[in-house]
Amino acid sequence: MTIRDSVISGNQATNGGGIGNTPATATGFVTMQVTVENSSITGNMVSGNGVQTGNGGGIASLDGMLMVINSTISGNTAAGTAGAGSVSGLGGAMLVGSQALPNNVTLVANTIANNTAVTGASGIAHASLGGATTAQFKNNITAMWVSTA
Repeated sequence: MTIRDSVISGNQATNGGGIGNTPATATGFVTMQVTVENSSITGNMVSGNGVQTGNGGGIASLDGMLMVINSTISGNTAAGTAGAGSVSGLGGAMLVGSQALPNNVTLVANTIANNTAVTGASGIAHASLGGATTAQFKNNITAMWVSTA
């Protein structure tokens, strides 16, 4: 899927407030590819009080391929509150990771700023539950990350 020249704003979900790239299906896992170009992902929120909820305020990408180019990820919030030892409330801007399949993340020429997370990693959080993640970061601006933990 390609998202180009778009604004994704004001959404709320359990995980992946703006974009969710989680390939679990009724028949198993499949690899999904999401490309975001020249877009704005702002003012989205995730919340939940269960394990593995409230993660990835702007984007959640698990077990897939994510490429974000020349975009802004700003003003997003991860507000999961499952308690100590849980994966919840992480990644105000984004949560990336893997459960069963490899996850490849490429971020090029983006502004990632002013995102908030309740538990931690208000910018970009990584969570691995078994698979491998490969990440490439080129010419990005990151600033003003707020963690309330």
